[in-house]
Amino acid sequence: MHALASLMPFYNAMAKGVKPEKMGLAGKKEGQLYFQCMDPERITGGGTAVFKVKKVL
Repeated sequence: MHALASLMPFYNAMAKGVKPEKMGLAGKKEGQLYFQCMDPERITGGGTAVFKVKKVL
């Protein structure tokens, strides 16, 4: 659930046509966005999840 909350601002921006490069979250391939999940350290001990998001037509 934390990952979904982290994703929403980026999802909305990409849906409106904002490029990942403009947000400073671009990957090596054009149109891919990378972000980290807010980690509830008290549960996982500090692990980090990185997500790749790309727009699919």
